[in-house]
Amino acid sequence: MMKCFFYFVIFFTSSLTSQPDLNGFESIQEKYRQNTSQYEQIRTQILASQCYLVLKGGDSDMSEILPDLYLGSKVAAKNILYTPRIHHVLSIQDHPTKLNMTGIYQKAIILSDSSTAPLLSTFAVAFPFIENAEGPVLVHCHRGHSRSGAMMIGFLMYTFDVPFMAAYVYVKIKRPSICPNLNFIHQLKLYERFLKLHPHTLPY
Repeated sequence: MMKCFFYFVIFFTSSLTSQPDLNGFESIQEKYRQNTSQYEQIRTQILASQCYLVLKGGDSDMSEILPDLYLGSKVAAKNILYTPRIHHVLSIQDHPTKLNMTGIYQKAIILSDSSTAPLLSTFAVAFPFIENAEGPVLVHCHRGHSRSGAMMIGFLMYTFDVPFMAAYVYVKIKRPSICPNLNFIHQLKLYERFLKLHPHTLPY
């Protein structure tokens, strides 16, 4: 927990002077484009979450981040059959376990939770899978803390055109145990700069 707090303090100060634009909402996903009011409501909630800080609290194996988008652990993936609404699983692990289950569509991404793992290069595979899923999606890694947490933060930045800190705190509120490693945080900050020049664009 102290490690997560340390990571947060490193990047929180730089975000205090940021004044994100609340105008010009422009959805890139068909599922949100069909409901503009929902898109605007979610984006506003993400930006408003910068005012809050959650450092502790329990998590279940799976947490709802957005409507039809969940963040969880490998336990949640293994028990996916007990969650009949979810049929799409994005697995982010060193050695993703194949889910041999009828009716479950899985995308596996090999990514270590390390100081050199290339998080940004996985977005081009992960984000279209989430966007094109016909129904709810579970994004998971080993414990649902670092890799899947970083992936979810990046997805919110990309989808809703919000800065890193807003997306980080929003996901932290929804799932308090997320704790992306410093390498992932650094890459997400670089992605934030990229998105300022190229909104709603994948880095690769």
